[in-house]
Amino acid sequence: MNTFIFDMDGTIFDTESFYYETWIDLAKIHGLDFGIEDKMNLSGKQNKEAIAYMVKNFKMDEDRAISLRAELNQLRDEKFKTLDYSLKKEGLLEILSYLKKENKKIGLASSSIKSRINFLLDREGVGGFFDTVISSDDIVKGKPDPEIFNLCMERLNSNKETTYIIEDSLAGIKAAKASGAVAVLILDLDKSDEIKSHADLVFNSLLDFLNFIKKNEIEDRRDKNFKINCPYCKTTFEKSLPTAILRHMESYNLLEDNKLDLVKCPSCGHEFRLNYRFAYTDYEKKLMFLNDPKFEKRINQLAFKSSLKLVDRIKGESMDGFIIRMTTNIEDLREKIRIYEDKKIDNIVELMKIVIKENPDFKVDTKSIKGFFYKNHNKFKIITNTGSYEMDFIEDLYKSLLDKYGDLIDEKEVSLVDKTWAYDMIKSL
Repeated sequence: MNTFIFDMDGTIFDTESFYYETWIDLAKIHGLDFGIEDKMNLSGKQNKEAIAYMVKNFKMDEDRAISLRAELNQLRDEKFKTLDYSLKKEGLLEILSYLKKENKKIGLASSSIKSRINFLLDREGVGGFFDTVISSDDIVKGKPDPEIFNLCMERLNSNKETTYIIEDSLAGIKAAKASGAVAVLILDLDKSDEIKSHADLVFNSLLDFLNFIKKNEIEDRRDKNFKINCPYCKTTFEKSLPTAILRHMESYNLLEDNKLDLVKCPSCGHEFRLNYRFAYTDYEKKLMFLNDPKFEKRINQLAFKSSLKLVDRIKGESMDGFIIRMTTNIEDLREKIRIYEDKKIDNIVELMKIVIKENPDFKVDTKSIKGFFYKNHNKFKIITNTGSYEMDFIEDLYKSLLDKYGDLIDEKEVSLVDKTWAYDMIKSL
């Protein structure tokens, strides 16, 4: 979490409802049929795109649209002069102050013109928080094109994988996603399921997002020094590794890229993989996966289950409602993430693997299988002694097993869901 890029209208300033009222005033003067849906469709748009929308939806020629747009801007400017209250959204000063204190890069990327941005930043006294400001004057293509955010990241010299873009409009969220950064939605006028479906993270306010940042920053700093024995030269050395990994954090990128467990010996230079204990948590989806090679022994699984109440006290919050899984290796944990990202249930996926392997038409020698993994909603990946193969994920089989066994499975039961669990489940039935 190194860079934070904020939209302006509706995100840091409570201007969208103000702009909507101005639109209504203009519509009454000129007899336009203007509603809240029109306002949401115009949010985040550049001036030329707004004019094109007016031409198409209000059945007018371009000259009239340009004239009305100029009149709208004049009405806005006049109303701004009469305002006697702050437009800052709840939590704005708190989040900007925290990010500045933590030496984070902070940008502003707004579809508004430069003069209006400068006016509002000066009026609200927050201009000094931003390291760079991008306006519609600086770009050619407006949102949902990602040009404005790409330019902002370029000026901040930022990596998209560790950049959070905070928006309130559908066009803005789509642009944020297209840039490759983390798209954060702060709910404002548009609270539809559609806009939520495009966002990576959704919050009711900037304060809620700030609490999320603080929680993740604390978790992400929970690194631990491990004493490691090199399997090649037998040298013992220490290395700091993350033990608490959260979605959208830098350590998660290492996990996703299969580099988290990659260790290089400082003596001989050999690289090797280290299977160690760490936890992956996704607070939004309520997932917690704990990896520990010691879970191969059932007594250690039981010890973990009995320790969950202690975990609750340490975290200061209940883990009720979480799906909690144990894994014995990192590849299994990565598979769990993929399964739940695709809104599947790992119990059913493990049962699928058994059914597939027991099928007489299955052409792979089961004794040669070293790994059988869910790759995505379309494919399984099978690793054998002689190579790796892909096979189709059979959606009809998944649905059939879900219908047959779904009511018998407690998805919220804390367990190590693997092939042993699947065989035991089938035997019990």
